[in-house]
Formats: sequence, C-alpha cells, structure tokens
Amino acid sequence: MRARPLPAFFLLAFALSWLLWSPLLAAHYGWTGAAPPALHLFGSVGPALAALLVTARLGPSARGDLRARLTRWRVGWRPWAFAVGGPLALLAAGLAVHLIAGGAWPGWPALTRVAEYPGLPVAGLILAELVFYGYGEEVGWRGFALPRLEARFGPLWAAVLLALPWALWHLPLLVRNGTYAAMGPALLGGWFLSLLTGSVLMAWLSHLARGSLLVLAVFHGLLDIVMVNEGVSTVALSSMGALVTLWGLAAAWALGHLGRNGRAGRAAQGAQP
Repeated sequence: MRARPLPAFFLLAFALSWLLWSPLLAAHYGWTGAAPPALHLFGSVGPALAALLVTARLGPSARGDLRARLTRWRVGWRPWAFAVGGPLALLAAGLAVHLIAGGAWPGWPALTRVAEYPGLPVAGLILAELVFYGYGEEVGWRGFALPRLEARFGPLWAAVLLALPWALWHLPLLVRNGTYAAMGPALLGGWFLSLLTGSVLMAWLSHLARGSLLVLAVFHGLLDIVMVNEGVSTVALSSMGALVTLWGLAAAWALGHLGRNGRAGRAAQGAQP
C-alpha cells in the first residue's frame, strides 16, 4: 500500500463494493432469493473504506489531511451556494421544461421520493444520500484518488482519467438495472459521457471548496436525489442532463486554466536562482 497507494486504493474500492453488491446481482439473475436493497447503500462506501485503509498506512500527515477535509466547512459562500443551490436550480429548470411541454405537476411527495427506497422520509433520504453516496464515494474518488492523479497529470486530465475507473466501478449496478442493461453502444457511450462530465464538475468543485469532502458529499447527495426522484419525467431529465453538460464544459475550461497557471508557476519557480 505504501509503495503503490493508488493501485491499492482502486483494487480495494472495487473489491469491497462488488463483494457487497454481489448478492444483488445473484438475486437479479435468479441464482438466489431476494437481496435487501440496502446492500446498494452499503456497497457504495467501498471507495471511502478503501481510502481510509490505504491512508492509514501512509503516515500521520496523510491521515491528518484526509481527516481535516472530511468536516471542512469554512470554505466561503460560493462552494456552498453551488453545492446546495445547484441541484435545486437544476430541478427547477427541469420542472419548468416539463410544465412548458404540457406535463402535469408531479407533486412534492414524488419529488422527495426515490423508487429504490420509497419508505424513507425526506430527512432520512437526504441523510442516506449524504453518508452512503456522498461521503461513501467522494472520500475515495475525489478525496484520495484525485489529488494523486492531479500531481502527475494536472487538474483537467486527472478528472478525465478518474472517470474511467469511476464508470467501471458502477458496472454491477449497471448490469442490474434493466434500463441500462438494454442500452446499445451509443446510449452506453452517452452514459459514460455523463459520468465524465460529472467527474470534471466534481473536480472543479473540489478546487473551489479547497478540497472539502463535506461540500462534495452534500452536492453529490442532493444531485442524486434531484436526478432519480419519482417526479422527474424523461423530458425534465433530458433538459437537466443538458444543463449539467454545460456546467461540465465550463468546469473543464476552468480546470484547464488552473492547470496552465500551475505549469506557468512551476516554470517560473524553476527559473529562479
């Protein structure tokens, strides 16, 4: 782990999550009886557990840095405005397009309920999203892997490269979901592009929030609720996806600019006597 922390992280993240998700796949194919849906939640903490296990072997400096980022909240108003206001604005835009296209108002209960966990109240749903999908993923992908990839490839390329293992990690969930399993190559390519956009957007937010994993977890959790709640129609989802793509393009430009400034700064420091 000390010699190759990044490969060790990826190996552990995949192994832990896929092991916990395996009963869901077995039940999906009829090999076993029904598996509890909560395994989806528990398996999602694989990246966080992997990050913590590897970081524990890297010394007190690495452990202290990750621990500080878990609860860092004093990052200014802009990261919080985007983390909370961004998903709400996205939902409002999607609903507006839905209503303009002649759709009916879905009602507040549908907008605060997801099909996989219909019995969770609003507060419980937000907490579950924050802990399992927010922290569960972001502590690993953006908390551990992204900084190490950035040190070698720069901000933009690190975000692009991280999208590949992030997408492959979702593979058991993709196979289990009938809608995604029926996709052709073109639609699967579109799904990967959406994750690529998300990877770039999350990397930009990480820089804006000075590496705060709390901000990233809040944004990730709220975005999940907005994109998969029962009140979102196909028309609304398409318009929301287009808006996220625009955000991702803007984030890619910002990360590219950040990388160019970083290279210029390092070159200037190297030229100094």
